[in-house]
Amino acid sequence: SDHILFGGHQGALDWLGRFLDLLPPAPQDPLPLLTAPVLVAFLTGAGHMLANKFPDEFKAYLDTIMNDISTRLDVGTIGQPSATRLKKILDTGFEGFRTTMPPGAVGAYYDASRSGESVSAPPPLAAASAGAGGNVFGNSTATGAQFGGSIFDNTSADTSNIGFQPQQQQQGFPGSSPGPMPAQTAFGQPQPFGGGMSSAPQQQQQQQQ
Repeated sequence: SDHILFGGHQGALDWLGRFLDLLPPAPQDPLPLLTAPVLVAFLTGAGHMLANKFPDEFKAYLDTIMNDISTRLDVGTIGQPSATRLKKILDTGFEGFRTTMPPGAVGAYYDASRSGESVSAPPPLAAASAGAGGNVFGNSTATGAQFGGSIFDNTSADTSNIGFQPQQQQQGFPGSSPGPMPAQTAFGQPQPFGGGMSSAPQQQQQQQQ
C-alpha cells in the first residue's frame, strides 16, 4: 500500500477511475484509439486483484466499461484488434475477473486478498529452491560421477597429456597425399607455417655447425 510510484493496490483503483473520467462522455463516438489497448493491458494485470480487494468499487467501474466504453470503441482498421481483445476479456464479467488470475502469475506471490485482510508473506525463492534439492528448477545437482566421470561419455576424462598430442595426418587437397599436421608448441597450439617454439634451438645449432 506504500508503493512510491502508483500508491499500491489503492493507487491502481484510483488510476482506473481517473482514466475513465478523462475519456470523452457519450455521445462522442468513437473514443480515442488508445482506449481499448490501455484497458486491455490494465485489466489483464490488475483486474483480478481489484475484483478481490475492492469488489464494490471495481464492479462499478467495470459496469461503466461494459455498458458504455465498450460500445464506443474505435473499430476501424487499426482499432479493431484491440477492441476485440477488450470485449473478449469482458465476456466473463466481474466473476471472471474475481476467479481468474493473470496469465503467468504465481499464486503464492499474487496478493488478491480483500482489503484489510492480513496476508502471510510467502517463502523466498531461495528457500523453495533449497527444498527442491538446491536447484530452482527442482532437480538435484548433477555431478560428473553420475555420468561416468564425463558429461559427454561414460569414460573418465584424462588430462595428463593435454598439449602434447602426437602429430596427426593432415587432410590435403583432392589428389594430393596427406602430410603431417603442423608442428605444435608446448601448449598444444599448431603453428601455421609448420614451425614450433621448441624447434628454434635446433635451427640455431645447425647454423653454427
